[in-house]
Amino acid sequence: MSKSATRTRSVGRAPISRKRKAQAIFIGSLLLFAATIALVLYLKHQQELETAAAPPKMTSYVMDEAQLIDPGARVRLNERLRALYRADGPQVVVATIAQVTKGSIAEDAIARARAWRIGHAGRNDGVLLLIAANERKARIEVGYGLEGVLTDAASRLIIANRMERHLQAREWTQAVEGGVEGILDVVGKTVVAPNAGRGHEAPESLVRTIIVGAGKTILIVFFVAVMALFFLAIVSVILSILQTILLAIPGVAPRIMASKRWSWLARPLPVRPAGFGSSSSGSSSGDSWSSGGDWSSSSDSGSSSSDSGGGGDFGGGGSND
Repeated sequence: MSKSATRTRSVGRAPISRKRKAQAIFIGSLLLFAATIALVLYLKHQQELETAAAPPKMTSYVMDEAQLIDPGARVRLNERLRALYRADGPQVVVATIAQVTKGSIAEDAIARARAWRIGHAGRNDGVLLLIAANERKARIEVGYGLEGVLTDAASRLIIANRMERHLQAREWTQAVEGGVEGILDVVGKTVVAPNAGRGHEAPESLVRTIIVGAGKTILIVFFVAVMALFFLAIVSVILSILQTILLAIPGVAPRIMASKRWSWLARPLPVRPAGFGSSSSGSSSGDSWSSGGDWSSSSDSGSSSSDSGGGGDFGGGGSND
């Protein structure tokens, strides 16, 4: 085969190669853009779900969300638990929910205990008694400062002996009163020393916060990078089309080459549009124009300033699961 025929075949293959390259870059950019948008929408949806499932603001020591407790009993319990806290005792909070929302009653309890930051600051002497009506379950969540007093075994015994039969009979008020009495019998006169409990939880919470923050930063950087690549690909395609059109006009190519301002239009671009020629027929110079190529929550508890808890370190407790 002659050299001229070989050159002719090579020139014929060049537009095909450029066409595939342009298509690959454009399609890849579209896919990256679509994947990023899908990821952002998914994360936004997850955030909306978490916000919807977030515990309400704590406004009382008896957070009867499911409206299960008799109003009179609710007022008496609230005043009794408030007085205990103001007398430098543990902060005991009662809550009711219609049904479990986070997979288990333990997860719902820990979410509320952390969000409300139950207990004195530095003591972690908070206790949360949670009842889920639909499941007839109860959970006693205990702050780290009281783990040695109100143990998991003691919490289970309180639920089994003082609450279980009332829960099964849907006698919610009696169940709550029995649970509170059992808790106060154990921790009612306990004063926890400052910095009691598991002190290593704070570093763990800090590490978790750092990891979450780093993940969000990486996601933002990735999104910006993908958008930049997509923009550059679009601009490259537009410039390639403009270049090919201009260089295909007889007499334009020499003028572009001679211009200091516009000579860059005659240089090969990384992407050339499909279906356009590879050289300029109007160039007198004969130049070729083809291109080759503990938690981290810090919100207030929601109660009055004198009753605001500063605790929130929880991890122990018992339930009738």
